Amino acid sequence: MVESDSLGVAVGVDVATHEQKYKLLTKDIKVQIDLLLAELRKMKTGSPALRIQIELIEGFLAQLDQFILFPRIVEVPKIVEKIVEVEKDRIVHLPRQDDRSLKMELSLSLLVEKLILELKRIKK
Repeated sequence: MVESDSLGVAVGVDVATHEQKYKLLTKDIKVQIDLLLAELRKMKTGSPALRIQIELIEGFLAQLDQFILFPRIVEVPKIVEKIVEVEKDRIVHLPRQDDRSLKMELSLSLLVEKLILELKRIKK
C-alpha cells in the first residue's frame, strides 16, 4: 500500500502526525474566522439593513468553527492479502466416454492397426 497524505484524506500514514498537521493548518484558519466574526459584528451595528444576512454568516462561521475543532480522523486499516492453501483428500471424477468418443477411439485404433500391417507388408 502506498502512503498518501493530502488535505482531508490520510491513508497509510500515522494518525498522530496527521492530527498535528491538521492542528497547524487550522490554527491560522481559526484566527481568520475570529477576525471575520469581529468585523461582521461591527458591521451589524453600523448597518441594520444587513442584520439578517450578517447573522446567517455568523451562524455559518460558528458551525464551521465547531467542525474545525472536532475533526474526524480515522485510521484506515491496511489490507493484508493472504493466500492459504489447504490440501484435501478428495476423489477426482474423470469424464466418462460416451458413444461417440468410443467409436472414434475404435476407428483410430483400427486405422493404426491397418497402418502397421501395411508398413510390415511394404517392408517385406
